[in-house]
Amino acid sequence: MTFSHEEMAFELGKQAWSKRIWLENPPKNWPITDIERKQIELAVLEQAERMFAKAAARDKGEAA
Repeated sequence: MTFSHEEMAFELGKQAWSKRIWLENPPKNWPITDIERKQIELAVLEQAERMFAKAAARDKGEAA
């Protein structure tokens, strides 16, 4: 299966949203290192989403 830049941005956005929701109220017994790892994962997802959104705009001939 292959996704367009626009589809990738959309799917990454959904994953980032899910991780943000989890991070708003993580389980109380989770180690801080696991929570910090999820914060890094969120940052990576958000950066990738922006990169794919920019590429999608280029695909459409729009300024990003």
